[in-house]
Amino acid sequence: MFFGITSEPIMFLYAIGYNSLMSLVQDLVVRRLCEEATGDPTCGDQPQDNGTRYFNQYDVGEEGGITDAMVLVQETTAKYIMVMGVLNSGTQIITSQWAGYFLDRYPQRLVMLSPMVGILLANLVFVLVEGFKAIPVELVFLAALLAGGSGGMITIK
Repeated sequence: MFFGITSEPIMFLYAIGYNSLMSLVQDLVVRRLCEEATGDPTCGDQPQDNGTRYFNQYDVGEEGGITDAMVLVQETTAKYIMVMGVLNSGTQIITSQWAGYFLDRYPQRLVMLSPMVGILLANLVFVLVEGFKAIPVELVFLAALLAGGSGGMITIK
């Protein structure tokens, strides 16, 4: 079934999946942090009559503009995404050291599928965080560890 597959399509699918996932995770973190900070998942970022949104404009403190809570949410979200990237990359570097050991003992295609399993588990964590408000948003760090701990892009190539 998988005998004709080379590593390039797997690398492509992994890269597309992971990069699109990070955009969705950022939205998830923003919504959850907004809800915690203001009680509103949009942080009051409703489209105005002309279609613009205030959240991305630099009018802090003005009437109808960005509040201090929104600025805090943006800063915290940036820190969350940065920590997730460091955790993911760091665990990839560490776990890739064992990839050679497993490549010597198991079929290459089996080892190349491990990052897909890690992304699948990370997605499961994201779904749980999104679906159940009782689960803390900090669990996204566990998802980053799962995705990176499975080897990531380093294992595929």
